[in-house]
Amino acid sequence: EKEILTARLIARPIRPLFPKGFINEVQIIAIVLSSDMEHDSDVLAMIGASAALTISNIPFEGPIGTLRVGLIDGKFVINPTFQQLATAELDLVIAGTSSGIMMVESESKELSEEKILEAIKFGQDNLQCLIDIQDKMRKELGKPKREFEAKVVDEELLKKVKESSVKRLDEINRLNTKDRREDAISVLLKELIAKFVTDDSEYQE
Repeated sequence: EKEILTARLIARPIRPLFPKGFINEVQIIAIVLSSDMEHDSDVLAMIGASAALTISNIPFEGPIGTLRVGLIDGKFVINPTFQQLATAELDLVIAGTSSGIMMVESESKELSEEKILEAIKFGQDNLQCLIDIQDKMRKELGKPKREFEAKVVDEELLKKVKESSVKRLDEINRLNTKDRREDAISVLLKELIAKFVTDDSEYQE
């Protein structure tokens, strides 16, 4: 469960930073090789994923900085220990680029909206140094980014697919289990391919 949650923390701020139309499969594997047993590895995994993409040849509009903010005895603490978090009023993970926040994940005791916003601002103010380190790595170690050109989708085809699927998708989203929704999506996809993909079509599988 912990690993799944960490994977989601990594994916949420990173996915939007691939270029629009980039559909190549990218797999990031974060492995904990050592631990001080005092700090959570999830934030380090997020930074590591960003750094790996930043110095790779994969198109990526990062890097991102990420850190955890705890509220302990009325004071904000960056990357608190497990022991500190046990009594913390707030446990907040923030990720962002130089230009803005990409993700906030938090749990807290009863805190005001103003205090939460203050914590987010505190976290954002401390992200830039992590971004700067990755930018330095990119300049010294990074590979040139591969050329990428998004395939232009025929607008008329897109319109037809939407017209043929919107109502069905609405019905599918109302199904009560993930398995049923996935099965229904698979059936719909096959129907759409059969309807719109021809032997001479550039949209063949």
